[in-house]
Amino acid sequence: MIAVYLSAKERASLFAAMQPENVQAHCDKGYQLLSVCPPLSGLALPLLYHHTEWRTLAQETRHSPNDKKLASLIFICDRVDFLYLGSTLDQFGNLTKNDKNLIIDELAEHSGSLFEPSLVTCMSELINSDDFWFSM
Repeated sequence: MIAVYLSAKERASLFAAMQPENVQAHCDKGYQLLSVCPPLSGLALPLLYHHTEWRTLAQETRHSPNDKKLASLIFICDRVDFLYLGSTLDQFGNLTKNDKNLIIDELAEHSGSLFEPSLVTCMSELINSDDFWFSM
């Protein structure tokens, strides 16, 4: 939804690296959009920080644990999408077991640094579930 408000250059930069650079404008736009929408305003702060590394968020004292966890959840989901886009699919259009493992390995490599560790564990379980991918 928010991607429609990004320029092609901004969208490309978000999918150029595991930890993209120059994401603050993207985060600010999402925050501004959600903060004025009463049903979604509770997600505005987590969206503002959704590209903040977990090691930074974990030390943050100004925000609630819930907001920090939601920000990290949005970030890991965003990056799973990024990793999925770089994957190969089998002849039926499904993610291969090898690529599932590559995604899980990439998340594990960044557990505790980019991503909140318990979310890495949960996301790894989901990635191994065919139902997860079918529901997408």
